[in-house]
Amino acid sequence: MLSLLALQAQLPWTIRYSKEFRANTQTQKDFTHTLLHISKAHGKLCGAMEDADHHSALLDDPEFQTKFKGYVADYVICALRLANVFPGGPINLAEAVETRLELKNGVTLDRSTDFQFDPAAILEMNGTEGTGLKPDPRAAEGPDDDDLPCGICLVSFVAGDRVIEDMDLGTVHLACCGPGRESYVKDIETGEPLGPDDPLPTGYIWNPDRGGRSAGQ
Repeated sequence: MLSLLALQAQLPWTIRYSKEFRANTQTQKDFTHTLLHISKAHGKLCGAMEDADHHSALLDDPEFQTKFKGYVADYVICALRLANVFPGGPINLAEAVETRLELKNGVTLDRSTDFQFDPAAILEMNGTEGTGLKPDPRAAEGPDDDDLPCGICLVSFVAGDRVIEDMDLGTVHLACCGPGRESYVKDIETGEPLGPDDPLPTGYIWNPDRGGRSAGQ
């Protein structure tokens, strides 16, 4: 089976575009367009899960996975494309994924085993067999609070850093969010965007001795 690096090195992308699209001189146009492909796949999967919320028997249909697994694959294919057309130069996606997994979870991945696709082993790891989810035993080996990395730059926080909570990435450096209003939301629980008169969030000071938050936060 091909590795992630091998897939990236020979990624086919034969989709035809309009003359108007190709005439666009923006360097990020291919990256941005790929995000739209992700949105399409995301919509298909959201629709499938919404249907299953109303008709749970769909999940027992052997054709259900066959029908929708291609959209799951689209996420990976689009990630490969994003890595290849990233503005400023290609990203080694395999390396980025390994680094991200290890830093975010505080683990060291096994690079010595020649893994094969084993659904039963994956179910056991996920804890989805039997009664409910079980905790990943590797979680006990995770990083201490003061070793947690920023979800954007992947640099560990140190006391005194000004940080903020991100809906998807967890705790991040405030400086990593940039100055644009589109980088922030009014309510992290709902994703409500900032209003025209709302001030930019200022975050809080990272203090590992207080579970990350400074006094009074």
